[in-house]
Amino acid sequence: MLKLLQRSVDFGHGKLALMRCIQAEQMGICIAPDILGYCQQVADRMPPATLQRVIRQACALTA
Repeated sequence: MLKLLQRSVDFGHGKLALMRCIQAEQMGICIAPDILGYCQQVADRMPPATLQRVIRQACALTA
């Protein structure tokens, strides 16, 4: 999971990185501060409705 998350960050796939970050956190995986910062910036730029949809999708895939 961490390799996929890092790859998403490296390629600038913000929404995908955010989804994978949420999933990793739900799985109890420790995420590096720089990746968390990137994902926070992605989330901060999203409209609230889009952010809610991404969170729902990430949670549904982890459940």
